[in-house]
Amino acid sequence: MRVVIYQLIVTHILTFWQPDPAAAGEARVYRDGWGVPHVYGTAPAEVLYALGYAQAQDRLPSVLRNYLSATGEMASIFGPAFIERDFRNLIRGHGEIARLGIDQLDPKILRLVSSYVSGIAAYMSDNPLTIPKWAFKPDPHHVLALARSLAWRELDRQARKELELRTSTPDGSNHWVVSQERSAENAVLLLADPHGTWDSDTDWYESHLQGGNLKAFGFTIPGLPFPIFGHNERLGWSALPGGSDGVDIYEITFQSPNSIVYKHGDGWKSAVGDTVLIQVMVNGKLETHLRKTLDTIHGPVIERKGRTGYASRVSISEEFRQVEQLYRQVTARNIQDFFSALGLAQLSPQRILYGDVEGNTLYIRTGRIPVRQEVFQWNRPVSGASPAAIWKEFHNQEGLIQVINPPQGWLQDCGTAPDLVMSFSPLTPDRYAAYIYNVLPSTESGRSLRAREMLSLINRMTLQEALDLSVDTYVVHSERWIRALGIAFASHGRRLQEKYPRLSDAVEILSGWNGRADADEIGITLYARWHQFCEGRTIGDRQVLSGQRLGPATRRNLVEALGQASEDMIERDGRLDVPWGEINRVRKGRRSWGISGSSGKNLETIRVIETEADLAIDYGVAGQSATTLMVFRSPGNVESYSSVPFGHSMDLSSHHSWDQAEALFSKGRLKPNQFGSKVGLRLERVLELPEGLNQ
Repeated sequence: MRVVIYQLIVTHILTFWQPDPAAAGEARVYRDGWGVPHVYGTAPAEVLYALGYAQAQDRLPSVLRNYLSATGEMASIFGPAFIERDFRNLIRGHGEIARLGIDQLDPKILRLVSSYVSGIAAYMSDNPLTIPKWAFKPDPHHVLALARSLAWRELDRQARKELELRTSTPDGSNHWVVSQERSAENAVLLLADPHGTWDSDTDWYESHLQGGNLKAFGFTIPGLPFPIFGHNERLGWSALPGGSDGVDIYEITFQSPNSIVYKHGDGWKSAVGDTVLIQVMVNGKLETHLRKTLDTIHGPVIERKGRTGYASRVSISEEFRQVEQLYRQVTARNIQDFFSALGLAQLSPQRILYGDVEGNTLYIRTGRIPVRQEVFQWNRPVSGASPAAIWKEFHNQEGLIQVINPPQGWLQDCGTAPDLVMSFSPLTPDRYAAYIYNVLPSTESGRSLRAREMLSLINRMTLQEALDLSVDTYVVHSERWIRALGIAFASHGRRLQEKYPRLSDAVEILSGWNGRADADEIGITLYARWHQFCEGRTIGDRQVLSGQRLGPATRRNLVEALGQASEDMIERDGRLDVPWGEINRVRKGRRSWGISGSSGKNLETIRVIETEADLAIDYGVAGQSATTLMVFRSPGNVESYSSVPFGHSMDLSSHHSWDQAEALFSKGRLKPNQFGSKVGLRLERVLELPEGLNQ
């Protein structure tokens, strides 16, 4: 599938004009043809006030629900289904720590956050008939609480993995960067491709901000003022969750099943009991639910079975400056500034890729990582009775996994261990503590394998090649499975042809297939159905993938599975030549479109599309969620291209709730983001910063 940059089509004649510059104390909100806000002002406070207004206009219910979720108050409005979520966030103290943190926050950051929430409140005041009945006026602590809670998502995942004794395998999502020397554009090319669920309150929010030192394009979560990933006029970054170990699980031994006294060192300590009050709306009335908690020197007890409990300690448990770090990242002027911003270590462990107009590229697995004694196996619960297991310090950022400007000219992490992020990677496990490496070495996803192959082969990457790779639909290892099928059919096809009359037709379709999961391809549909029938059979996957001699059982079962798949398709679909886009679609409301890409065992493509079945059709529910390609040509000359699964708006009555799905996402296209461009924007409103905020 070849990607085409989707140029904005306008039905009327464009006059090439520039928006009037905003006067001091005011900001102007423009919209492009996709409904994305472009906010102009003379200073960051003005721009963020207008951004708050625009975000509330576009996603107010999501903004408010995200705040309620962070502070543990969802159940007070939406009922018992949210009790467990509220309980978790209450014991983490996001709301309480955010309130305390307001007084300690840098006054400049507090002013910017205050301007942003004032913009949200202004929209609510101006539009009382459009806001939810349950709406409330947010204040700055809600922003800090939300930023904290988002930072904890990855830490929760790490904690659960340790508690369940799961192996640390490479994390999901994609990103890569190509140096100026390896680029035909004479520019650093950086791809950010986060994966996630679609159609939720945390769907990515896109904006373009211009005011003072805040000149940026990027994506954030509704309720936050600064991009989580994106770029300014000099540099940009991709931020994917995962990396080094930022949380630990401690096994606590209590004196008895009902005791709060637990073993520590040569003696015993008493856990501190508390009661969490959860307000719950039940049949129109608020009820107070009580939940008991136990806190140890290692943190709260999150599970207990008899005498054994498990406590969780998180490296950022007392931190509240996440918003400040995001601000410093987006206003950084060079790689030194950006590295310093990361050094605040307020966010969860992340895998960062960076590029800039000076030609620099950077890969770093960053975060607030404790200094631990290596006698313990930290990716498993450790003994809470050992004083040696208590950590008190954190690693300097310089000691974490990182590489700057590698001679190979490219870096990628599409679900990749550090020793595979580039050819001949020096980031080997012998150089780091196991809890810093925190992944099995030399492991990777199929996406990573494909990205490494393509980045190694393309000597001078063009913009078009970069766009194509960002949504590449080649099914990894499909050629090896087709080769194995040919061998198996040669030995077993004749004897099974009578049993499965369409078997030879199916083999012919797969033999002629180009290996891509494109919407108009018929081979991928049959290939996917074939692999469904391969499940549960004795098939030597290693034989297939390594090109080894196929055993008799493998050969027979490969052909038998295809024969059954062909019969199943004839029965269900009436034919074998079913285009992928007929059964693999993206849906918004009553509209749906065929979509390219896939995911899952033996169906992995760089373009990840995860689906759920609805009768005979699989509809996309997760995967690529805000694919963004950034091009760093020179200072002030930075381009970017992006698309989201559906559209910018959550309002189903607006065509901006589905326009990107129809024109971009379903077709594998990315739109130019008009960063720094003042052409063709529609002025929506002029907003004046209230008195007291423009000081």
